[in-house]
Amino acid sequence: MADLTVTELNTGDNDGTDMTASGTAAASGGDEFVNDGRTILRITSVASGTPTVTITAQKTSITLPGVGTFAPANKAVTLAAGNVTKQYHEIGPFPPAIFNDGDGRCQVTYSSETDLTVEPVRVKGE
Repeated sequence: MADLTVTELNTGDNDGTDMTASGTAAASGGDEFVNDGRTILRITSVASGTPTVTITAQKTSITLPGVGTFAPANKAVTLAAGNVTKQYHEIGPFPPAIFNDGDGRCQVTYSSETDLTVEPVRVKGE
C-alpha cells in the first residue's frame, strides 16, 4: 500500500484555495493515510467506468453505550463515470474506533485505480 500525505485545511482560512488540483494517482495495491477522525478522502475521477472505492472497517465488533454491539461495515462508494469531465467526490470522515488500523491509518482499495487521483484532507479545528 502506498502512504498518502494528509493535506491540512484550516477552517479559519477562507482564501479560496483550490484543493481540487492536487492529489496522488491511486495505487494499484491500495493506499493508506493517517486518520484522526477529522480527515476526508477527496477523489478526482476521469474514469470512463464506475470504480468503487472501499475504506476497510478494521473492527469486527464495536459496542456503543446506549446503542449496543454491532458489526461495522466497510465504507464502499461507487463513483460516477467521469469520462472527459472530471468528477469530484469526498468520502468521510472516518471514526478512528472503526476504521483505524493498529498504526492509526485508514486502508483504501479500488476496484480500478485507473484515472483516479486521491488526497486525504484533514480539517483543522479552531
